[in-house]
Parts: sequence; structure tokens; C-alpha cells
Amino acid sequence: MDKILPELGDTSPEICILHINPVTHATQLLIRAPKAIHVRKHWHTANETHTMINGTAVLACEGKRAEIGPGGFNFMPAKMVHEAWLPADSLTFITVDSAWDVNWLEGPPTAADLIH
Repeated sequence: MDKILPELGDTSPEICILHINPVTHATQLLIRAPKAIHVRKHWHTANETHTMINGTAVLACEGKRAEIGPGGFNFMPAKMVHEAWLPADSLTFITVDSAWDVNWLEGPPTAADLIH
């Protein structure tokens, strides 16, 4: 796993790319959050799905919030602005139907977004 925010050291969420389709660039990946964190508003070029493996996350978009716990699933259309609150020790399986990217509205999370 690679640190997503290396400046946060051991508290940084980690990412592991599991598979990239060589033709479509559709990507499957895991994100592990060792510490609870608010993932600031962002969007992706591709359609995205989240499946919670461990922990219960809160996802928000268009003024609505939803919790997804272990085994829970959601679909986020391409370019939909969303944010998330990931609990400590959470593991999220994510798919995107083309190349993985993250477009931050107000910059990536910082140490201030860690939830104590």
C-alpha cells in the first residue's frame, strides 16, 4: 500500500491498486484509513463505486448524507462532487470504469481533517 498523503506519515490513508484494465483503464483499488479522516469534496472523471469491507463510512453529495457499513455499496456517477468521513481502521473497495483520478475542490485532506 502507498501513502495517499505522505505528509501525514503513519496517519495517512493508504491506497493499493489491485487491477487496471489495459484497454479501458477501469481500475479496482483498496483504500485503508488507519485514522479517522474527513475526505474533502472532490470528484472523479469516471463512474465510481464504493463497497465497505471494514468500518462504517458516511458519504455526502448534493446535501444528502448516507452511511454505508461492511458489505454496503453505493454508486457515484462521473463528476458528482462528494465527500466522505472514513472511520479508523476502515477498508474500502473502489471501482472506477476508466482511469482513476481525484479532482479536489478545495485541496486534498490535511492533518486538520484527521478526526480525533
